[in-house]
This record gives sequence, C-alpha cells and structure tokens, in this order.
Amino acid sequence: MGAPTVEAMQLAAAFLRIAAETKDQTRGDHRDASQSATVDLLEARIDALIAPHVRPVVPELLPGALALALCDALDDPDHGLRPGVVAFAVARCLDARLGRGFVDGLRARDGQRLRANDPLPVVAFPVEALDPDERKAVLAALQPRTGDPKRRADAVDRTDHLRLAPPEVESLCVRVRWADPWLDAVDATTRFGVAVTNHAKLADELDWDPSTVGTRSVFYAVRALPGRSCNHREL
Repeated sequence: MGAPTVEAMQLAAAFLRIAAETKDQTRGDHRDASQSATVDLLEARIDALIAPHVRPVVPELLPGALALALCDALDDPDHGLRPGVVAFAVARCLDARLGRGFVDGLRARDGQRLRANDPLPVVAFPVEALDPDERKAVLAALQPRTGDPKRRADAVDRTDHLRLAPPEVESLCVRVRWADPWLDAVDATTRFGVAVTNHAKLADELDWDPSTVGTRSVFYAVRALPGRSCNHREL
C-alpha cells in the first residue's frame, strides 16, 4: 500500500473553511499592519514546505505528511497568530504554488451536486487564446464588471484560484459539469446562460438580490423561498 496522499484542491479548501469560521476576526488580523511582518515570515516557512512538491506538471495529490506539517502551523505557539489568519496564509501559499491545477479536481466530480463550502476552482479568462481580431471586441463586451457589490471587500474564504460554494446552494440543485477544450471557440458573439426548469413561476419558489449595472439588470444570491423544496429544480 502506498503512502497516504491528499488532494491539493481539497487541502486548500479545508484551510479556507477554517479561515471562514471566524471570518470577521480573520479579516481583521489579515489587515492588521502590526501582524504583517509575522505573517510574511510564516508564509515563507509554509512556502518552503510546499516548494519541494511542485513539479512542471502541477500535482493533484500531495503527501499526507505535508498536510500534517501544514496543520501543525495552526497550533505553533512561536508565531503568536490566531488560527484563522494562519489558515488563510496556508491556503494562499497552496494556491500560489499549485492553484492553476485545482481545476483538474473537477474531472472526477462531473455531475455531482454542489454543497455549501464545497471547493470551486477559478480559472482566468482565456484572453490570450482569443484571435487578436476578436480580443478587443470580447473584452469590450465583458465590460463593465458585474461582480456582486457585496463581495468586493477583502474576503478570507477565497484565493486567486479557489472559492467556497455559498450557503445558498443548499436550497437549490446545482451541479458542476466538466467541459474539456473541444468546445466551440469563444468570440465576441458568444453568450453564456443558465436554464431553470420549473413547474411553477420562478417568483413563487425563488428569491434573489436584484442590482443594476449601467443599463443592465442583474441578480445575485438566488435561493429557494422558505419552506420550498428544490427536488425538481436544477440550475
């Protein structure tokens, strides 16, 4: 039997969950200038633990011994930092070294239902892969940015390549699908959409937060109304 291993994406997500448990406290510690030097030293130590396991092809699995060593940093009395900000530092270091491979963790989960706090990999928009003649038009079509205004502040439940699924997914049937690179090319006319199949009017079963970006109406935080079942509904 081989040595125990742990999936890199799941390991980073576990530390993000710890950071998010005390979100306000962790955010305050992360912003505290008096702790920044200590956090920098801690991140250097953590990065030194992770670096030997980085390969030209980003590994999906890491040695279990590394996971234990990273967990030990949470309770190390030498740095004097609280567990939340330490966990956030570990997650950021894992992301910096291995984050571009997190998306491969979705392959084995194709079609599975998404639950609150499940890891959701994030990849950069493939702007460099676009035809130069299309690139400007595509980027112009994506403006202005439509990020949820309530989530633009510093967040300790995410890194550059990873997010935790929000609590709202528990009231909906959300399934993540893996799409390989043979999909049609993206150009300035490409549009993405989500289909919702219901037996009732949406407003009778779902609630959401409306907003406006320029002349466009947008919405966030779709959720089931209290007492409604989502067994027959999928996003």
